Amino acid sequence: MIFYNNPLRELKKEIDAENFNLIIKENKFNLINNFIEKYTSENGLEIYYLKKNDFIFLFSYGEYQPGRYILFLEAILQNIKQKTDKNFNS
Repeated sequence: MIFYNNPLRELKKEIDAENFNLIIKENKFNLINNFIEKYTSENGLEIYYLKKNDFIFLFSYGEYQPGRYILFLEAILQNIKQKTDKNFNS
C-alpha cells in the first residue's frame, strides 16, 4: 500500500502547524502515544496519508481481527498551506 509508510505524524513536517492541528481537531483524531506521535481514528485505527497532486487523502487502517484488516477513507483535503523554509529569501 502506497500510504502505509506515511503515518499522519509525517504530514506535520510538510504542512503548517495551524492546518495540522485543525485536521486533528476536525476529524476527532486522538494522539495515543506522545513519544512516537501515533494518531488514531475514533475506531482506534492508525491514521495514514497520501499526497496526490493538490489533494491529501487521510486513511485509517489496521487489523481488527487476527488476519483481517480494515481500511477507511477518513478525509480528502485540498489547498493545504505547505510549510515554507523561513531561511529562504527570494
